[in-house]
Amino acid sequence: MKSLVVFLSIVGACSALCIWNQWLCNSAECGFYGCSYGCHKGYCASSCMGACAVLEVGKYPEGCCTECKEWCYLEGSTSGQYATCSTNSDCTPFKNNKCNGPCSV
Repeated sequence: MKSLVVFLSIVGACSALCIWNQWLCNSAECGFYGCSYGCHKGYCASSCMGACAVLEVGKYPEGCCTECKEWCYLEGSTSGQYATCSTNSDCTPFKNNKCNGPCSV
């Protein structure tokens, strides 16, 4: 029983900080500070750091996210176009693309 408690404590401490629970979590590169990404109204979107970057400076690795609830639509394969989707997993190829516009709250 003690081993189970220790195991669950470690798993909880190692979980990524992906705040949009209806989306997938991009935690491979960022560890604890992973960004959520998924399909929103037919387009791929991701959590991002816009205005919150000023408030959270130094608290997360560059290119990663915190618990700040900002998001953006992701750029598709062609520059200037949005990545389209019908499911969250359709967005996996675009999860590391830049925002196609500013972060929104």
